[in-house]
Amino acid sequence: MDHEPIMAGVSPDGFQDVYEVRILICYLLASVDSPLSKEQLNYIFQTNRLVNYFTFSNALSQLVKEGHITIKSKEKEEYCFLSKAGADTAKMLQNSLPRSVRDRVVSAALELLALQKKERENEVSIQKVPAGYVVKFVIHDTEFDLLRFQLLVPDKMQANHIKANFLKNPSAFYGKLIQYLTNPELPEE
Repeated sequence: MDHEPIMAGVSPDGFQDVYEVRILICYLLASVDSPLSKEQLNYIFQTNRLVNYFTFSNALSQLVKEGHITIKSKEKEEYCFLSKAGADTAKMLQNSLPRSVRDRVVSAALELLALQKKERENEVSIQKVPAGYVVKFVIHDTEFDLLRFQLLVPDKMQANHIKANFLKNPSAFYGKLIQYLTNPELPEE
């Protein structure tokens, strides 16, 4: 039996062929309709174990060289913009990729973009102090900060867990806090 070699870090439904990876990159950029940085693209592919780093880098380099993607610097980071040729490639060849993979990378990209938006709008920092770790939170609005607070927790693992949970839905946290503070039926201790 003739089997394809399995590449380290790539799941069985992942890609080893640079040509397929090129199509997947174009498809992803066309689907999210937003430029992504090289780091964001790499993160999406690596965390989903779809492509190894070297195959990804080679595919991206070829797409740039052939004009399917242009690279522009924005806020000290390089972003990938899909050209018309890249968009045409994505549209014409998208069905050559399994739908499950296409859906998975688009979903991962949208989740990453949403998380990064939340992180821009809501600051969470962790600082080591003698008694443990202080987690500082700021919920921004357009003109002023809606809420600032900080918590002392005993260890870094708990601090990171609290940060991640807060960033999942900061507006729900804010809403529940307001509801709690304005509720006249609060139980007395």
